[in-house]
Amino acid sequence: MTQPVKAFCQQRIAAGDPKHLKVQKAIFAASCGVPKIAHDERLYENRYLVSDILRFRAAAAVVAYATEIVWSRWRVDPARINDVDAFECFVLKELQNWQRLISPTWFSYGSLRRTVMNLPGGVPARLLPMLAQKYLKKPITDRVVLTTLLLATEYLDLLNGPAPTEELRSAAFARVENVELFMHATRQEIADAVVRVGEALQTNLSLRRTADIQQAVAFLLEYPYPHQGRLGGLARKSIKWHRNRGWEQITGGHDGDMDRNQMTQKPPIDLPDSKGIRLLESAGEIYDEGARMHHCVARFVDHAITGRHYIFHVDYACSRATVMVDPSGRIVEAQGPCNQENVASRYGRSVLQAWGKRLEHR
Repeated sequence: MTQPVKAFCQQRIAAGDPKHLKVQKAIFAASCGVPKIAHDERLYENRYLVSDILRFRAAAAVVAYATEIVWSRWRVDPARINDVDAFECFVLKELQNWQRLISPTWFSYGSLRRTVMNLPGGVPARLLPMLAQKYLKKPITDRVVLTTLLLATEYLDLLNGPAPTEELRSAAFARVENVELFMHATRQEIADAVVRVGEALQTNLSLRRTADIQQAVAFLLEYPYPHQGRLGGLARKSIKWHRNRGWEQITGGHDGDMDRNQMTQKPPIDLPDSKGIRLLESAGEIYDEGARMHHCVARFVDHAITGRHYIFHVDYACSRATVMVDPSGRIVEAQGPCNQENVASRYGRSVLQAWGKRLEHR
C-alpha cells in the first residue's frame, strides 16, 4: 500500500466510517482523490455499482469524474445549478450504468466492456472520460496504446477548436482522420514514432512517462493533412512538415538585407557563467540558430540588436534550446527544436530566471 493510500485509509478510519472505506479506498487508489459523491449514502444503495468499483479500476475512476463527465456531456453549467441535491440524484442515476457515461453511443458495447474490465495499470484516470468521444473498434488492453489514443483524443479537442476558415476546417477534418491511426497502431509502432519525434526535438522521450507520450502525440497531430497509412508514415510527414514550417518562418520573418555581422546588444550585467549557456552575439548567429532549431527566433533579430531582447543558446543533457529574456529579466520564450519544450529549455529557463533577477533589480 502506498503512503498516500495508507494515510487516506487511516484518516477515514479515524473519521468513523469504516462501512464505506473499501469503496472510497478503491476510488482514491484509482484517481488520487475522493469526490463528494463518494460520501453520499445513496451511492451505496446500488450494490452492483459498489461491486464494480471494488472489482474494476475503470468503474472507480468513472465515479471519481462522474460529475465532470455529466457537466461536459450534458452541457450543464455548474453555475446554473440551483438544486444541488437534484443534480446529485441525476448523477447517481446515470452511474447505475457507469459504462454508459464513457460510451459515444450512450450504450455499453463489447470492445468498451472488454477494455474497461481489463484496464491496464498506468493509464491516467483523468483520460477515461475521453472514451466517450472515441468508439473502440477493438478492445485495447495495452497501457501505451490506450494512453496514446486517449491523449490524441484529448489533444484533438484542444487543437481544433473553432475553425472559421476553410483551411482550418480542412486541417480539423484531417486531424480527426489521423487520430484513427492511433487506434490501429501497435505498441512497437508507437514506440518507434516516439523515438523519431524525440530525435527531431533533440530530446529523450520515454514511453514510461505519460508527459513524453503527450508531447509526441501533440507533435504528430499538429500535422494538418490527412495521412493514409500507418503511424510511422505520419511521423515522417509530421517531422518534415515541422521542419519546413520552421524554415518558412525563418525566411519569411527577417530582413534579408541585414548584415550578418551586426552585433547584438549585450546585457548591462555580467553574462551567466553556467556551462552550456551562451549569448548569441550577432545577427548571423541568430539566423543560424533559427535554421538549426527549426523555429522563428530570426524574427527577433532586430530586437536583439537594439537590446529589446537577449537571446541565448542552451546545450544541456544532449538537448538544445533557445531562450529569450527581456530587459526586465523576464523569460519571454524557452523552446527546443520546432518550438517544443525539452530538458534543455527547462534547464535554460531555470538558470536564466535566476540570472534575470539581477537585471530586474539593477
